[in-house]
Amino acid sequence: MIITLLHQKNEASNIRKSKILYHITPAFNLDSILKYGFIPHSRRNIEDGYVSYPERTFFLPATTDGYHYDAEIETKKLAENIYRHKLRKSSSTTPEYAIISIDMKSIPADIEMYYDPDSDFGIFVEKNIPADCIFDVEIYDCKKKMPINGMNKFNKLKSKLLSIFN
Repeated sequence: MIITLLHQKNEASNIRKSKILYHITPAFNLDSILKYGFIPHSRRNIEDGYVSYPERTFFLPATTDGYHYDAEIETKKLAENIYRHKLRKSSSTTPEYAIISIDMKSIPADIEMYYDPDSDFGIFVEKNIPADCIFDVEIYDCKKKMPINGMNKFNKLKSKLLSIFN
């Protein structure tokens, strides 16, 4: 059964109360995101438990109303769940995931935001969010369940740029 949502309420005014959004992706996507930002995409078919949906990018807010929610724990749990799901399909799946922090204030005001009906905490957008909204990246090893030291490319780049200007 396919359910189509013809119109969903724009919840940007409520979602923007959170100061930070998080995005989780396999670490190999990080270079592209740092270069091009968050470009909405879609799955083209329904298979292996995936639902087909219009082009969008998914995020987790740092805070939510009405729920006990620890964003740091939830983002890592979600990364681990995504990894385990992909691992069942391919033993060559990478355990390294980037947990990307986005400054809500830097997201353009015209970007509409919606609650993900399939998630307790998730939200999605249907427009591009520029890379300059990113303020931090943590590389997390889902297999070892710990951050990977020395692989945070964004923080290294930020440090280099700050040293140039100081």
